[in-house]
Amino acid sequence: MAKTTKPTPTVDEPRPRIHINLAISEEDVIAYDQAGVELIFDKKGFRRLSRDTVEALGHENKKAYFKTLEVMKDEEAARRPAPRPKVLDPLGGHEELLLNARITDKEWAKRYHLCWKYCSQADSLKQFGYATVSAKDDPVECHAKTAGDTFQVRDPRGREDLDIILMKLPMHIYLQHQTAVSQTSQDRVKGYTDKFSGDVEEASKGRLKGVIEQGEPEKVQLAKGDLTPA
Repeated sequence: MAKTTKPTPTVDEPRPRIHINLAISEEDVIAYDQAGVELIFDKKGFRRLSRDTVEALGHENKKAYFKTLEVMKDEEAARRPAPRPKVLDPLGGHEELLLNARITDKEWAKRYHLCWKYCSQADSLKQFGYATVSAKDDPVECHAKTAGDTFQVRDPRGREDLDIILMKLPMHIYLQHQTAVSQTSQDRVKGYTDKFSGDVEEASKGRLKGVIEQGEPEKVQLAKGDLTPA
């Protein structure tokens, strides 16, 4: 009986590879793909392909391209600076936060004015009549309630010097302060106006004096009967 020989398994030759980067044109990318070359897309000098070029690639090379593209997008996103958080001015109107700091007692609202201040200023402001709003005792509702007895907002960038706290000021002191600020502004404007008027008046007097001084010889000559001005 003749011996049968088992067929020797064929070993596929390794598929040729080429690294694709900015030095390779899109036309060459398509040519390599059609020639059966395995495309390795380098992250350094990554060649972004047009939609038409990507559609022309074979399945394996197209999958390799999108895999590298996703890695590149993730790395670019990691290097991209984080969007700057919205930081409200603690000493200004703080409209967005004040809308969320709601007084639930109308009579209490007549007696106190709410305002946001830097936490670092809270102690020094107490000598001017300010006090921290109590989350337990004051009829105030606020989204920024902390674990303690106060309402605070932490700076989103982690800067403790920009942390703010909700404070109250007796309404009569607040109104006095507003009146004083208004008067100061009016006095400042009046001061600028008076100074401007004074400067204009001095300049006018100076010009008038010069005209009079220059005109006096004429008047003297004419008074003497000389019809020709000097």
